[in-house]
Amino acid sequence: MQTMKPEPADNDVTLSQVLREWSPSGELPPRFQEQVWQRLARAEAPGGVTLWAIFRRWLEARANRPAVALAYVTVLLGIGVSAGYWHARVDASQTELELQARYVQAVDPFETPRP
Repeated sequence: MQTMKPEPADNDVTLSQVLREWSPSGELPPRFQEQVWQRLARAEAPGGVTLWAIFRRWLEARANRPAVALAYVTVLLGIGVSAGYWHARVDASQTELELQARYVQAVDPFETPRP
């Protein structure tokens, strides 16, 4: 296992000296500071209270604990699996009816399938 070599202290001194001597050469656009403060004020200004914001704050407060968050995820996963299973059953039932109708028509093309 290799150990890291400590950097010489003169690098820190050199870097500090370069940083002290450096000065930016570009100019800021007009009214730059004013625009920055306006953007900060807009970002900090409270927005309108919406139903979604209230719900999100409530959910964040409740789901802050791992056990509650796990319960939410488990419930949502159960709902998703149940909805998927129900949708698959509906599709399978519809496919079965179509196959029955095709079979009846293949055996006797003049026969109409009964529902």
